[in-house]
Amino acid sequence: MYLCDLPRSLGPQDSARITDLMGVIEELKSGAFMNVMYGKNLLVLQDKFHIIISSNQLVNPDLLSKDRLEILKIHNNKILNITKETLKHFKKQNAVKKGS
Repeated sequence: MYLCDLPRSLGPQDSARITDLMGVIEELKSGAFMNVMYGKNLLVLQDKFHIIISSNQLVNPDLLSKDRLEILKIHNNKILNITKETLKHFKKQNAVKKGS
């Protein structure tokens, strides 16, 4: 399991950094990545693990594969799955941007 806590200070001005981070997360989810720690190139293969991203703001879900995405919200000590509503919201928002 990998945990990634995005700082509150990240904002729209950091979109390139967030896009890069999501690219790294996609590579991790593929299960194969290079570990270059201590100057050694080591191919790491992993199977069936989770990546949890916590953030105070919603990250654009278009940056991640939809088939491996689950968006959860903690509200009143309950965990709510908001994946479908969030994807609909971003799809609608993108349609408006394309129309303008």
